Amino acid sequence: DPERLRAMIVGAGVTRDAGIAHGSKGADENGFKWVREFAQGMGPTVRWMRPFAHTAVNVLNEVWFTVLALCHICLHIAPSAKRKARGFTVGQPTSGLQAIYGWRRVMRDCGRHLCDMTEVLRVLKGLCLQYRAAYGPEAFLKQQAMVFSLDMLHAISRACTAYRVPGFSAAWHDAWAAKHAHLASTGTRKDEVIRLLRAHFVWVGADFQPLPSTQEVVSSRKDGDYLRGSSTESKCDPLNLHWGHHKQWFRLDSSNPMSFALHWRNYELKHPCPAALRSSWPAFSPSGDHVFFTHASSANAHRQLVTYAIGEADAAPRTIHSYRATLASALIKARAEGRSDIADGIIQALERWRSVEAMRNYEHMDPSTYADYVSIGVSTDAGHAASGQMPQIEPADSLAALDATVQNLTADLN
Repeated sequence: DPERLRAMIVGAGVTRDAGIAHGSKGADENGFKWVREFAQGMGPTVRWMRPFAHTAVNVLNEVWFTVLALCHICLHIAPSAKRKARGFTVGQPTSGLQAIYGWRRVMRDCGRHLCDMTEVLRVLKGLCLQYRAAYGPEAFLKQQAMVFSLDMLHAISRACTAYRVPGFSAAWHDAWAAKHAHLASTGTRKDEVIRLLRAHFVWVGADFQPLPSTQEVVSSRKDGDYLRGSSTESKCDPLNLHWGHHKQWFRLDSSNPMSFALHWRNYELKHPCPAALRSSWPAFSPSGDHVFFTHASSANAHRQLVTYAIGEADAAPRTIHSYRATLASALIKARAEGRSDIADGIIQALERWRSVEAMRNYEHMDPSTYADYVSIGVSTDAGHAASGQMPQIEPADSLAALDATVQNLTADLN
């Protein structure tokens, strides 16, 4: 009896679906989409449909795939409308787990291998420990992110260009005038900025093709001309694979005291570098030549500079890292004031925080648009404290989400 057989099959499906955990029934399609997005981002050889259960399966591979997919979802999933209205910028840790559970149900129904979630928990815990070790414990200390106001940024710049900082040589003033503008324009981390080389910056012509780094070219740069920059290796990109080929763009603007292209032109004119040595000389040198700043000398000089420029009380809670929060907060404020095009992915792209949205936004930004966003970032007053709507740009944000996921998964397994 075909009709009776059909009714039995439908009844079996209803019974099976009734066993889905409360609150997760609608997650199957959503979870499948999330894991598919993750797999597509990993490259053409990574499949979101995992091996069949009856075939030879590399169990460890499946555990790691699930762990990395879970991490991807937890760090990128958006908050619900109600949660967003309460000020949250990311979804709850349980949202990532529900998506994984939904994807696993699809795999189960298709006869695919399901890895042991106990093993997923074990690997996820180890990944969190490695993540913490890679960045260092200081990166995860809870502290109020104090930013520079626009007046403070201008005061620091004036202290450098007027050669007023006690104990600073002329070369130190010149280096910090350019370095300060670069930090404010890019939010570059302290470990990265001291490794930048002269070769990381090159002037380009009207066709955006590189020009020779000669004194004639540098001295001819005028308002509206473009400087192309690139990043070097950092803790979040140890081999500079993700951001090395993504260029930064700065427009020379003599009316803006925070124009990095302006300060870079002046620095190169005062401290020229032989063309053959641009790949070995530091971008910012305490003596204007081949000598590099160390971590300690850079941090100490910055402390001395900001203390003189804005006073000891305002300087105390602010470090080189404050530039990163300042740029993000300034862009968020500009968005609140009407620049609705400044999405979280735009901010992440300018700060070189790798996310799917950041990569997508970067691919659609031409040099002029990139330079526009930089100009907005260094022309908007960020206030005095980091915005509560800050997108994810720090390792502490990621670790908090992963730690919460570990706790939720532990509860589920128990």
